[in-house]
Amino acid sequence: MKMKYKLQVFLCCVVINMAMYAQAQQKLQHFKPGELWMDDKGNHINAHGGGILFYNGMYYWFGEHKGERSNNAYVGVTVYASKDLYNWKNEGVAFNVNDDKEVSRSAERL
Repeated sequence: MKMKYKLQVFLCCVVINMAMYAQAQQKLQHFKPGELWMDDKGNHINAHGGGILFYNGMYYWFGEHKGERSNNAYVGVTVYASKDLYNWKNEGVAFNVNDDKEVSRSAERL
């Protein structure tokens, strides 16, 4: 179990620390370090402080959606899905930001 957790943490670090670029509808087959990494809609992946889970043959990347000109999580926690760790589909918001301070604070602890 510890090995699986360490592998997930390692993969998460690799994915988060590498910026990639892909055009919408184009399937990536390799990483392009230093370039933005786009989702299936052509938007850059916005999942700060994220983590990746593997479930039923699919990788799920959860992370805070940050504002363009702010470090605040205006949207909440977004989810992306991938079968190959190269091509990511935006699955939407898993956890909305709201006015409840207790809930908003917990997003940092996910």
